[in-house]
Amino acid sequence: MGEILTDKDFAENVILLNLAKSYDSENPPTKFELYEITRGYWRVNFDNVKDIEYALAVAGGEILEVYKIAAWFPAETTLRSVETPSENVENRLEFVGKIAPEKIRDKYIGKKVETQQNPVRMIKK
Repeated sequence: MGEILTDKDFAENVILLNLAKSYDSENPPTKFELYEITRGYWRVNFDNVKDIEYALAVAGGEILEVYKIAAWFPAETTLRSVETPSENVENRLEFVGKIAPEKIRDKYIGKKVETQQNPVRMIKK
């Protein structure tokens, strides 16, 4: 079992995004599919996420990938390679970004975080 991180273990402003509803461990997504699943659509307030540096894709309590966030946008306003979810995306945001630098990824990928009911958890420094 991997190391379990607590809030104090994060040196950057991060958002942990629990992919429980969209991640299938029996049929894992490709790297690009994981990015698409992770980047949207989240019920978050722009003022709360505008200073978040990194988005962490979490499934089963494990950090799968880390993305450097470039910007946040209203849901369905950026080009996506996946279909729009059937749920209402009003008042939701999505981000665009890229895979984080290796030194950031090495700190977090494969580590565990405590799971919680809320799919979004922000840690700010």
